[in-house]
Amino acid sequence: MCLLTMSYNMRSDYPLIIAANRDEFFERPTEPLHIWENSPIIAGKDVKLGGTWMGVTKAGRFALVTNVRNPFEKPGDLSRGFIVKEALEADDLETYLEKLHQSSSRYSGYNLLAGSLEGVYYHSNQSSRKPERLEQGLYGLSNAALNTPWPKVEELKSGVGEAAARSEISKEELFTCLSSERKYKQSDLPDTGVGKELEQNLSSVFIKMKEYGTRSQTILLMDNKGGVEITERLVNNDANGAEDRTISFTSENIHQN
Repeated sequence: MCLLTMSYNMRSDYPLIIAANRDEFFERPTEPLHIWENSPIIAGKDVKLGGTWMGVTKAGRFALVTNVRNPFEKPGDLSRGFIVKEALEADDLETYLEKLHQSSSRYSGYNLLAGSLEGVYYHSNQSSRKPERLEQGLYGLSNAALNTPWPKVEELKSGVGEAAARSEISKEELFTCLSSERKYKQSDLPDTGVGKELEQNLSSVFIKMKEYGTRSQTILLMDNKGGVEITERLVNNDANGAEDRTISFTSENIHQN
């Protein structure tokens, strides 16, 4: 993931709502949302290294990671996609997060959100802070620390916040929020070391560039009755349409379409 908003315990019927965009190089091979073999994971998969950027389990645990934009950082020797995989497969999430905190320097910069309706945690290797259990709220995350007010983060938080406040949740409205191509003035943008032109090209919620951009959009909904629905929209950047995959389940049943 590269941009997301999470509504956590803001409404009683849907305690968890996440709307997220994955930005990646188009040439990087990827498997779409599916149920993994010999694993509790439901997610897409990075074919190159075998990890994932966002996923959920039938037990109702979710995890997702964003990278921290820092072109001057020395690359880590482990893939950030394995953080999500391991967080979802761990027998006990809190124990795993403590282990991750001890070994976090082995990864390039990351932000991790992981948990379930029983508790959601945030962790980043950009500070010495231990994993933090989050309170009720509306959160935004991109390629800096949680709730860093980049323009596109604030735009997505505002849109998802409005959508989440309506009497009925509309996935299409959430996808519309994720599809904004508005670019911001250079004077309103952070300086992350990639240059002004690239900074501006990366400033929109939905990114369109020649070799890199938004490849998929994901909506994750968890309701107060134990129901989970995850929808991945694979984006065709040639504007020839998109493909949706939805997997929904309770502890007893699972459905795909």
